[in-house]
Amino acid sequence: MNLIEAVRSAKDGNAVLFVGAGLSFLAKRENGEAVPDAQWLTDILLEQPKGTGSRHKLDRVAGSVIRKKGSEFVYDKIKENFTVHSVDERLTDLYSLPWKRIYTTNYDNAIEIARAGKYPVSSITIDETQTSAKLGSVIHLNGSAKRVSPANMNLEIALTDLSYAADRLAQTGWLSFFERDLNTSRAIIFAGYSLYDLEIDKILLAADGVKEKTFFFIAPDADEVEINTLERYGTVVPGGIDILVEHIKSVAASYNLPIFVTGFTALRELVAQDDDVRRGVSVQKLTEQLVYGKLPENEILARQNVFGDRPFLVMRAQDEVARNAIKLGPWRDILFVGEIASGKSASTLNLALYLINLGYKVFYAISTTLLSQDLKRLSGSPEKIAVIFDSYFLFRNEITEYASSRPPNHRIILTERSAIHELTSRFIDATPHLGPIKEITLGKIESKDIEAFEALVNFGGFWGERAGANISARQNHIGKTLEGSLYRLLIEIIRSEKVQAQLRDLLQPLSSDISIAKSFCLILILNSVKINFSINEWQYLFDRQTISKMLSMYGDQVRHFMLSDANHIYMRGGLVGTHILHAFMDDELVGDSLEYLYEKAIRRTKEGNEWKQLVIELVKFSAVEPMFAERTKAANIFRYYDAIRVYGDTRNNPDYWLQIGIAATVLGDLVRGKLCFENAYAREKARPKPNLTRIDNYFSRFQMRQAVAESNRDAAFEVFIEANERLEKQIFLDNNRHYPFKTGRYFSDVASKHFSSWDSTQKTRFKLAVASIKAKAEEWKARKNEINADVEILIRETTSLLRRI
Repeated sequence: MNLIEAVRSAKDGNAVLFVGAGLSFLAKRENGEAVPDAQWLTDILLEQPKGTGSRHKLDRVAGSVIRKKGSEFVYDKIKENFTVHSVDERLTDLYSLPWKRIYTTNYDNAIEIARAGKYPVSSITIDETQTSAKLGSVIHLNGSAKRVSPANMNLEIALTDLSYAADRLAQTGWLSFFERDLNTSRAIIFAGYSLYDLEIDKILLAADGVKEKTFFFIAPDADEVEINTLERYGTVVPGGIDILVEHIKSVAASYNLPIFVTGFTALRELVAQDDDVRRGVSVQKLTEQLVYGKLPENEILARQNVFGDRPFLVMRAQDEVARNAIKLGPWRDILFVGEIASGKSASTLNLALYLINLGYKVFYAISTTLLSQDLKRLSGSPEKIAVIFDSYFLFRNEITEYASSRPPNHRIILTERSAIHELTSRFIDATPHLGPIKEITLGKIESKDIEAFEALVNFGGFWGERAGANISARQNHIGKTLEGSLYRLLIEIIRSEKVQAQLRDLLQPLSSDISIAKSFCLILILNSVKINFSINEWQYLFDRQTISKMLSMYGDQVRHFMLSDANHIYMRGGLVGTHILHAFMDDELVGDSLEYLYEKAIRRTKEGNEWKQLVIELVKFSAVEPMFAERTKAANIFRYYDAIRVYGDTRNNPDYWLQIGIAATVLGDLVRGKLCFENAYAREKARPKPNLTRIDNYFSRFQMRQAVAESNRDAAFEVFIEANERLEKQIFLDNNRHYPFKTGRYFSDVASKHFSSWDSTQKTRFKLAVASIKAKAEEWKARKNEINADVEILIRETTSLLRRI
């Protein structure tokens, strides 16, 4: 943010002003003299000539004078010297802006005099409640001369610097309110402060994201030490009040307040609500975040911490990549890609916080028929805007239209699951005006981030028996045992005895109501695939009375998985829905529910993106697999796939056969897998524009599994060579998007089974293949300059494999 943008933010009503004694010379008392600063007040209290000074600080001098001459004497001096009768026009210009709030350490009423007649009177001290601090309030941190009396002298007035006020903020409960103003305002301006009366570290100005939007207007005679110190916390602007007022007048002459279109239906702005921070202790909010996937959005936007200095969201290495992509360019738009529970929502929210600090308005797109209309209206705004399309597959038409009409200062943030992105990534490359786009893969938790994740899990009490281990052992568990997988960490939390006991208690009332249990099974399935349906769409799937009964009688149970308003039922994303299906429901019921949903969705694919998305999700092996219990998983999955083949044109869909092939690869049914891949290839080749890359990728993995399972060494080698040739063809494609590197991780399994039995020629060719894919992975890492778990693991495994063979 630059200075002009900061002043514009103030003119928009979205900036906070902090005023110190350095502006006192512009306020006049009844005798025509300026209001005294701290040094002058010391002389006044000691009844000595101005400029004499004292080796003691003001708070010590004031305390001594009160004890010696009484509070009545000090009261008279405060009233006499801090009652303002007139102000310089520069103060009038400064205070005429619609500041979000004005904080001051001054006792005088100069601000109130300057704003008289322009704004409602709202002058308070921190001895009052935070609810008193409405927009535009003047907050006297050290007390107000207008409120003081001899009786309340010690309570109402703090005769000291802002460091004492910072302590009072904590003592009076104002600290979180004060911090929230710093974090949620678009700009922060300090005028009239010096190092003497501002201890920055104590009032949180070093918090993440605040420095970029903070400006210090300091006197022209400020020394180098003062300037260098303040520069650690924001932008220093020499010249003081004169320079600030010049910028205010310049902006006023050329800047018209944007008439921002409001009343959106399909766009939800991300803003912290001052008066709407949800009640409840941090551990409850953290449990909802880690177990039910419900981020405490308002607390996050207000930058409140879960405990100590720990925010609810970890700032991951991948999040820093996203920030730097915007900061350094040339990237305009950002795409987060990851598997289920990889942290896409958290990373999106972290990026939104960063953009808000840069002066952006950030919106979430909601999938309704009115979205296109809202985006068209939004594209007419000259302000800095960012729009988040969570699961971009659902918004392809709207994204195409908005990207072509948006102004240059509008950004787009996209998210998508890896499996969906693999199917639809051509949309990203082919959409005009989208980008340049930085694709960021949310893979493993990086080493530097493990400490923060461990701390959150520990605070939530989710470690169970591991709680007795030392911190380094728990961190090692995340990094090595769980291989840095956020998904596996969250699953471990959900499977912990603490959470399982909570879930059993929570869901027990549903178990005795069969119709509700069946409906709830459908809800859990839809929860796991993140589909948002309107009330009408829900009534197509459910009996209306069943839904009403569920919402009214079992609200405490279903609230973790669904929300409702007048028009929609919203599903909450999260792992817990999928992973309690087979614990709470019979596998036969789960399979019947999946088939029921698939049949309903197939019938309505022409009616909306949600139904198309649901069909895709219910075909995907990665979505279906977690829903069944381990002991009968393979049989139930293949039974489900056989059952849905009869609906619509499923039997002619190559993606359907591909997903069964993937399932057969993972579950070890190689005979079934071979047949399914043959069907996938045949049906894809029959399309007008066949895309064999995806099938090639997974078929290579299948063949690697075949090579491992093959008992004949020569036959195994031939299968490996065929798979490797297909793999290398993919790797050298510019749009491979790193997926082929997952297949390369099978090399170690093949070597363990067959390498020792191969002849020298076969061994040599295998070594060359290992070296080739290792080199390609290293080249990809250097060229992309980003973190990806599959690439990192492949490099590590192939390096180790080459040493062994």
